[in-house]
Amino acid sequence: MIAALEAIVRARWNDLAPEQALPERLHFLKTSVEDWPPPSAPMLLFAFADAAKAPVAAFKVARDAAGEAAVEAEARGLAACERLPEDLRRVVPRGLETGDVNGCRFVLMTVRHGVMELHHTWPAKRVLRCTATIGAALGWADRLAGAAPSAPVGLAEWLGLESQDAVLAALRERGWSAAETSAFAPRLDALWSAIWPAGLGHGDFWSANILYTGERVSGVLDWGMSSARVPIFVDALGYLAAFAVHDLYADRELDAARLAAIEAMAPFAALRARFAARGVDARRGEVAWQATLLASALGDRGPWAAREKVARAYARLLRAEVGASLQA
Repeated sequence: MIAALEAIVRARWNDLAPEQALPERLHFLKTSVEDWPPPSAPMLLFAFADAAKAPVAAFKVARDAAGEAAVEAEARGLAACERLPEDLRRVVPRGLETGDVNGCRFVLMTVRHGVMELHHTWPAKRVLRCTATIGAALGWADRLAGAAPSAPVGLAEWLGLESQDAVLAALRERGWSAAETSAFAPRLDALWSAIWPAGLGHGDFWSANILYTGERVSGVLDWGMSSARVPIFVDALGYLAAFAVHDLYADRELDAARLAAIEAMAPFAALRARFAARGVDARRGEVAWQATLLASALGDRGPWAAREKVARAYARLLRAEVGASLQA
């Protein structure tokens, strides 16, 4: 397979590195997230030229039939970004080629460079010192949502849900009690009737998919969960939720004080004001927040498709809010 991938890189060299001479040697580094089941676990291979320390190309390669859907989704997401304004498009990898190698589906992408800041894993004091980079990420997501507006969308259409009863049944499968689903039912009525401004969404927007050069966003990666018609708040509120979901995913208790302190940061406050001007209440606990958590809690219907452990963490986060209301 590696020889075939090397031949593809060489054939597309002018698209990958037009200012560099064709290298004498290419080598590959493979990464893979083994604990996420298909279709979320294609191989990721980076191609390096000669002795360069930074990769010049990246491949996502399906490891089985189910993984082909993830590769095709990545290619579609990257293709949709080609229509974005330059200030948004330049930080997105370009999808150059999709095909089959040794019977495995692949997508070839350019590489964006920068530093990854794993804000979602950090203590609150450290996060609060990162106002500039977090503000840059949220600003980029907000511009993305407004760059390709579409008709307003509601929950049922957005997630392809059959009924409110189907939602409650799915939450019971996630471990919710009858009392909790009953307490959530009135909130679900509000979610079901809500209609939100919509646009292009990344769908997996959290700190591990964002690269920075200084205080500027220089790369936004992993477009396999993107959609051309999602509520405008999904990426921004998903970014906030990741701070809490990280604790739950690691089987720790939710640090509510940390989440509240992060939500109070200036970039999130500014974003809430911009959403409010468009008729969306993006405060934690309100309808947009609950819709964002619900989308991911439903697993195969939401942005975290097939990532069962992450979906359960989102369900726990939404459940914590319902539990608090029961205690009150």
